Amino acid sequence: MESSELERRLDRIDETLKRIECAISQMDTDVHGMQITTQRMDNHISFVETVYQSVQRPFHALMSAANHTFVGRRFSPMLS
Repeated sequence: MESSELERRLDRIDETLKRIECAISQMDTDVHGMQITTQRMDNHISFVETVYQSVQRPFHALMSAANHTFVGRRFSPMLS
């Protein structure tokens, strides 16, 4: 193999390696962004679960009372 042929092959290998490094760098950036988004979503889910736990009992009690009050009655809003 001639040295010029060897140089061309090495140049192609070098170009391919640079493209691979660039792609890996972009993937690393993308993964970092997804980690931030995932953490924000985890925080939001925790917040919603906490709020639900706080209002669950009072809400169910209110709905139970409303069901007992209106079961068997025809409810029609007053017309003005």
